[in-house]
Amino acid sequence: MLEYVASAGKIFAVTWKGPTLPDLAQIMGEAHYHTFLNASDSRHVPRRLRLVQRDDLVVHSAGRPRAFSGHAYVPALLPPGFPLENLR
Repeated sequence: MLEYVASAGKIFAVTWKGPTLPDLAQIMGEAHYHTFLNASDSRHVPRRLRLVQRDDLVVHSAGRPRAFSGHAYVPALLPPGFPLENLR
């Protein structure tokens, strides 16, 4: 897991890749995790992909046993000019 931290010391994004799905509640924080769980605009693709794209939270989570990956970020906290392709 990688955490992306702004110069002010605030985490604005996390990424993960590994054999198990991380504890998303722990790495995203309770408020963002509940937003993720309750997102009405969430899209599921046959049990392997979950996408949430909101103004306050973006999460892409994919995988199957022994092969999970994803990223989550808070758009309002992104540093100016931060390239989203870095979240891989």
